[in-house]
Amino acid sequence: LPETDRRLLNIILSHSDRVNQIIENTLSLSRRKEANPELLDLVSWTHDFVKELNIANNYQIEINQLQKNKKIFAKIDPTHLCQILTNLIDNAARYSQEKILEPKVTIRIGMSKNTDKAFINIIDYGKGINKTNQEDIFEPFFTTDNKGTGLGLFISKELCEINQASLHYSQTQENLSCFRIDFS
Repeated sequence: LPETDRRLLNIILSHSDRVNQIIENTLSLSRRKEANPELLDLVSWTHDFVKELNIANNYQIEINQLQKNKKIFAKIDPTHLCQILTNLIDNAARYSQEKILEPKVTIRIGMSKNTDKAFINIIDYGKGINKTNQEDIFEPFFTTDNKGTGLGLFISKELCEINQASLHYSQTQENLSCFRIDFS
């Protein structure tokens, strides 16, 4: 094919992939089954998950356990946690890549001092989320990325809620974006 036709073909393929992702995400929500929670050792499970994720990607993921030498458990459906973390880490790596030119992500796993409940923080090194957009980021189809579907964070929040967990956004003391999963 001539160069102009190849360029148009790539545009068509890119948009087809995007529409396909929207359809798959929508079907995933509508077919959603009840959670089958399991008691997971979050540190061990997350290390295994990150190894698998990095087979397909070349992310630079650092995992920190905040309470050393302590097992941190949470009850959640592992397939749901896999989908949630995949979305959050993919987003974090993409936004870090845009700002610092490397797909750097930090995962912090710990126990809340007030409630003794487990949490996972996914931290990226990107530009952050504009304050005016922060209240809309979990709404379906809300996106600031031309290639995004606006369903990833919505689905992640829904999957957390099905598992009696919560997902919210904040900024770290270093002004980095942080998505936090609080387990019940």
